[in-house]
Amino acid sequence: MDYLVEVDSRSDLTAPKFREDKRFTAEELKTALETAFEGVSLGDNNEEWLRILTVSGSGTVPEVSAGDRTVTGSQLRAALDLRSAAFDVRCEGDEIIITTKGFGHGVGMSQYGADAMASEGSSWQEILAHYYPNCTVSGS
Repeated sequence: MDYLVEVDSRSDLTAPKFREDKRFTAEELKTALETAFEGVSLGDNNEEWLRILTVSGSGTVPEVSAGDRTVTGSQLRAALDLRSAAFDVRCEGDEIIITTKGFGHGVGMSQYGADAMASEGSSWQEILAHYYPNCTVSGS
């Protein structure tokens, strides 16, 4: 049974820099993608260099095409030093803008969400049960 699963954490919307734009010139993005994914073929149209293929229920990107390659959102996150694997991509003129949502991998306990639950009166047991629904806490 998986213990790291996606759960609702709406309080994250109030986290500092929940949404953040990272801007690339076409040349910067091309260099970053070619460095990260050796032998990748990008083509001439920078609007087609990155295409989101799938999005999970929590908004993370499991698959994205980088030129002629299919890579994971986590791989792209590492390659471009993004805050999150939950992102959108758009082009504005000569810039490619990647807007990330949140910070982290999208599973596990959110510091902001746990803090909000505690502020609303939830116990530590309720917080753990929310973020790790398939687990039990036991001890001696």
